[in-house]
Amino acid sequence: MDLGAGELYFVREIDPQTKKYTKFVKIGLVHEKEGRDSLHRLSEHQTGNPRTLILPPDNYFSSPAINRVEAMMHKVFARNRVSGEWFEFETEREVLSAIKKAKALSAEVVAQIPTFTKATKLGQSQDNGKTIKATAVAKELIEVIAVSRAKRSSLLEIADQISTKLKSAINDGANVQGAATEVKVTRKGKFLLDLLIEEDPKTYRKYLLTSLSMSARFTPKVAKLSLEELDLSFQKLVERLHSRVKEAGKKDFQALNQVQLIITDEIASSEWDEEFALAELKIACGRNQAIEGICTWKRKLVEKETFDEKSFKLENPKKYEKYLEQPKTTSYIKITKRKV
Repeated sequence: MDLGAGELYFVREIDPQTKKYTKFVKIGLVHEKEGRDSLHRLSEHQTGNPRTLILPPDNYFSSPAINRVEAMMHKVFARNRVSGEWFEFETEREVLSAIKKAKALSAEVVAQIPTFTKATKLGQSQDNGKTIKATAVAKELIEVIAVSRAKRSSLLEIADQISTKLKSAINDGANVQGAATEVKVTRKGKFLLDLLIEEDPKTYRKYLLTSLSMSARFTPKVAKLSLEELDLSFQKLVERLHSRVKEAGKKDFQALNQVQLIITDEIASSEWDEEFALAELKIACGRNQAIEGICTWKRKLVEKETFDEKSFKLENPKKYEKYLEQPKTTSYIKITKRKV
């Protein structure tokens, strides 16, 4: 689960004639790990925007699991979405209500964190080898997981269609207006451990470290659901997204980006639902090894051998280079998952 913290912000526009707020509000986020805050992001949004942008002090706040909070806000206020992260609110009261809702969602996330913490702690202890009967709660949780996975499968199918269209456009030399970019990556050469073992097993054994570690494998028994088995509102959403991708012309890259934004929000929401259900299911399993027909959670201490690559490199720099692959440069098409 992604519990990464950050700030959620509500950027306001100033009408140049009335000097008052317009109806449009940008609901976005900035991750704590980026080393920036909402005010830094404001200056970035101002670039290229003809209207003055304002971020009042009470229009942004910090929260854990910031991706979850933003995704839920975009979902709750989907009816107000104008384009990308821009939403339209008729009155100031509606804006204040949206900010209040965001803070309530953040509070819900904070309340859920102890569940993840408890599940993680259980994963650090050995199981007792017992299998317990499935309760109604356990059956409901496994259903939530099945539904979440089925939703993501349908959404990823549409995302693949978008990716194919954008890749084709880039390969044809089109300017996709930031909806996707070609990224070149130079990857560090891989250490060829298998070759070292084959050619110099004595050196390999010299740098072996032995330790005890917890081996934990949680396996939920999830049924594979079809789109037709999901709720009707989701089926209609998928149908609309399919149609929008199909109708997008060869140069309508903004339309594809809009669909990708919706998919990103929906996937973030379903991932959190699944992760939370998994955590609750682990707690239901407790120290037991399984819940009959629902899941297995085998946990035991095992002796693990690992090769101390760091020490080997430090003490044998020339030999280390011999077993290091040359760096490789590859390229791929990265689909933009934020408004362009």
